[in-house]
Amino acid sequence: MRACKANKVKNFSFVSSSGANENSDGFYLKLKGKIEAAVLGLNLPYQVFRPSLLMGKRKEKRFGERIAQLVMPIFSPLMPSKYRPISAALVAKAMVNISKSTPLGFNMIISEEIMEKSN
Repeated sequence: MRACKANKVKNFSFVSSSGANENSDGFYLKLKGKIEAAVLGLNLPYQVFRPSLLMGKRKEKRFGERIAQLVMPIFSPLMPSKYRPISAALVAKAMVNISKSTPLGFNMIISEEIMEKSN
């Protein structure tokens, strides 16, 4: 992040998580919240993407996340759209689309908007 600022990057986009909060009791959401706060502290225009559960293959083995990836799609139609799992590929597509069309500034893009903008 500091390298972006030092090299006068015009905009910075990154993936965080739905529910990120540096005051959270949970490690993951707390870490994501701290990262967001660090980026904000750089005063660099950014777009933070806050998807819900990311679906897709990964190198790391996370047992709980793998179980969620198997179970969540079954219940997804019954869930509010902001909690529905989303594929990492759709998040990447939305990042490209939004970075081309959104004015520079401080933007938070939540799961529902990520789904809309991935088309």
